Amino acid sequence: MTKLKVIFLANRKNWWMEGHLLRPFGDDISTTDEVISAAELSRYDVGISYGYRHILKKPQIDAVKYGIYNCHIAPLPDGRGAMPNVWGIIDKWGAGVTIHKIDEGIDTGSIVAQRRVWVYPTDTGKSLYDRLTTEMLSLLEGEWPRIRLRVYTGADTYRSQPPTNTPTYKVKDAEWADDLESRFGDTAWEFVNTLRARTFPPYKGCFVRDVLGRKVYLKLELYYAEE
Repeated sequence: MTKLKVIFLANRKNWWMEGHLLRPFGDDISTTDEVISAAELSRYDVGISYGYRHILKKPQIDAVKYGIYNCHIAPLPDGRGAMPNVWGIIDKWGAGVTIHKIDEGIDTGSIVAQRRVWVYPTDTGKSLYDRLTTEMLSLLEGEWPRIRLRVYTGADTYRSQPPTNTPTYKVKDAEWADDLESRFGDTAWEFVNTLRARTFPPYKGCFVRDVLGRKVYLKLELYYAEE
């Protein structure tokens, strides 16, 4: 199989993936986290995007010969946009990872591969994010050889995303989620006061029950942050 010219669009913390997943196939790979022009992108056969911080416009997308594949840590069509690890917990639609073709919308392109991830009652936004990134790596590792083959055989057609009632989340939406008093009124402080009063080792503290009736205990950390 002829070597591909691949552009890996990723934030710097994901650059190690180039050597681990992509380079073993012997392709000609370039990596960037910067804005890249359509003229530059036209040099490449295929693109992979993971944690890329810039929105790609139609001329940029169309410039790559076989298109650009995006890695998104949500079970699309649920979880389009920013911080799906947060909203999957708050809005209760769950979690997962998806590889999809990039189009002009925000995470609206055809689905290439997808995997659901369980959300545990003890999960935080951080623990869920860490597990999603591990699953995303595993999914890409398994799918990249298939993507390369489909590109060459002309079989890179995939299913469109179904309709969804969940919104496309923006980074600023998290500000709404963070302001507990605005969302819950005086109830917010009643809840916080109970939690902080019972955060007293070695006592287990407050709890809720999961679907099996098991107690899930909570501890609270409070601090002033510099504005």
